[in-house]
Amino acid sequence: VNYDLKKNIIRIDKSTSVNRNGDVAFISGEVNLKDSTLQLKATMNNTDISFVNQFIADYIQGLHGKVTGNVNVSGKLQDPVISGSATLKDASLKVLLLGTTYKVPEAKLRFNNEKIEMDDVQIFDERSGNFSGLVKGTISHRSFSDFYLDLNMRSDDLLCLNTNEWSSELFYGYVRAKVNVQIRGELNDLNVDVDAKPLKGSTFYLPLGGAGNASKFEFVKFIEIGRSQADEEKKGNNYLRLTMNIEATPEIETVVVMDKNTGEEIRAKGNGDLKLVVDLGNSMELYGNYVITEGKYLFKFRGVVKRDFEIEEGSKISWTGDALAANMNVSAIYELKDPLALYPLVSNTEMDDQDKQEAKRKYRTLVPLSLTGQLSSPTIKFDIMQPDNKSIGSTAYKRLQQIRNDENELFQQAGVLLLLGDFKASEGVTQSTYSQGAVSTVSDLVATAVSNEITNQFQNLTGIKNVSVGVNYQTISNDVNVANTNRNQFSANVSVNLLKNRVVVDYSSSVDVGKDATGNTSSNFNGDFKAQFLITNDGRFRANAYRTNNVDIGGSPYTRGGVGLSYKKVFNSFSDLLSLKR
Repeated sequence: VNYDLKKNIIRIDKSTSVNRNGDVAFISGEVNLKDSTLQLKATMNNTDISFVNQFIADYIQGLHGKVTGNVNVSGKLQDPVISGSATLKDASLKVLLLGTTYKVPEAKLRFNNEKIEMDDVQIFDERSGNFSGLVKGTISHRSFSDFYLDLNMRSDDLLCLNTNEWSSELFYGYVRAKVNVQIRGELNDLNVDVDAKPLKGSTFYLPLGGAGNASKFEFVKFIEIGRSQADEEKKGNNYLRLTMNIEATPEIETVVVMDKNTGEEIRAKGNGDLKLVVDLGNSMELYGNYVITEGKYLFKFRGVVKRDFEIEEGSKISWTGDALAANMNVSAIYELKDPLALYPLVSNTEMDDQDKQEAKRKYRTLVPLSLTGQLSSPTIKFDIMQPDNKSIGSTAYKRLQQIRNDENELFQQAGVLLLLGDFKASEGVTQSTYSQGAVSTVSDLVATAVSNEITNQFQNLTGIKNVSVGVNYQTISNDVNVANTNRNQFSANVSVNLLKNRVVVDYSSSVDVGKDATGNTSSNFNGDFKAQFLITNDGRFRANAYRTNNVDIGGSPYTRGGVGLSYKKVFNSFSDLLSLKR
């Protein structure tokens, strides 16, 4: 740089450059301090654009590419005129919300003080092959501030979602679709509207949340999006509203994860027009009806016993806002592997030879299942059918009809059928009632049936009525980075109610089998203790004391205990959670 003292002009020599790893940007021209004007020219030659990452880290990650072109700056220092053109090559970026990476082989841009124009730009997704979309539009601005985007992208086959359960708690999956995307708004106030028709091979997951308790600890993998600088000044929040109009077809499989610990879920294909609205930082809303053409309810009792219910065509899930507060009307049927006789139901009943012979005849046996009400806490009902059994007047058939008309006995006989594959003698079925208050899956109901049966037998043998006995199982899978660690826990528990049910004492003993952090198989016999005093009658506010045995991320067991106070309330929708109630 040289300075002409007489003319008061600063001149920048054309050999001036900025170099980074072989990428060069040249700058030359002059600044007239006498009349406050300037005339500068910058030339970029394969200049890396990755420095832009720090400005877009809320939504975009891993921006790379090279730019070649010219920038001219002239006019007054206070309000310079900026113009030029540039060619972007070999660019790529990852959209965090969608988990997808897109590549731009080449994009030609022209810009001035008011807008940035572009030729039609072809973008490719991360799959191998010619899967691309065409981007058109402009970016308006005020002297390169207050940017406003007006962009459109169309594609007949583009990867729109590629996330897993670790990267998104709202929804995840693998979705390729025919899309029309409109992006409008300022950089910190964007509206993205998407019309999408999913294509074959797509899978969309909607996980449902669950309730826990004071002595249950879960390991959560946190992912941090953005950057953190101790001395950075606080900035205004960026806002993005994503609206997706989805034309659901049988090409996409929708998975509603009822219980991610056991793998119990609804897997379905169907038709519907759905509208998904994601207001980042605030809420997720879903509207529309999804009519199932085929699917399965995957019943997995504590991860051990697996039964697939075939969902009947015409079953429906409807959303009116809250994604977790959908209304469902789903019917499904499980057919037992082997034909069954009704004889166990009447084995202690006096019958003539013809009746007994009919009772021992085996028929195809079905367990229909219906789920109605809210998606997050549905009403679950069973039935038992032998459609080929026409012996309507026989003793065994009448007994089956009695069971079908008794909700409690029907629920427990169906649970026994699902677990053991056969009917249980009527005198062995407890007559205690059950409640669906905190039940959200078929596994929960069947677990209640089994535990009720054990409790009934125990009370009959001992005469003690305030003691409950139960069994349980859970699979403990650790962080995906620890590939070989998993443990299976089988447990039995005893619960005692004292002082008119205001004090509850639970003791359980478990056998913990699996692999530790080194991959060696080991087992551990644990005893857990928990006592609760219900301070309020509804049990929301209570005092707790407990000692539990847990497994750390590496797969090794350890003991944790404590005392304290807890308040617990279950919410079925975002609106209930966020509304201010006394």
